[in-house]
Amino acid sequence: MPSKIVLNADLNVCSALRSWACNNSKVLKGFDLLVAEEVLERMTSDGSLGNLSVTSSRTIA
Repeated sequence: MPSKIVLNADLNVCSALRSWACNNSKVLKGFDLLVAEEVLERMTSDGSLGNLSVTSSRTIA
């Protein structure tokens, strides 16, 4: 089973992606989440991602 999940979103919906990740944190807890720097910056500007393991990466095209 893969241990990484790439989360990618348009910059206009980053708060919705953060809400989704937080609402599904029990399922996502066992994975390393890979998120583009700009997306991660916007996601965390609204609040924390809790105990999720998140790594930033270059922009995902």
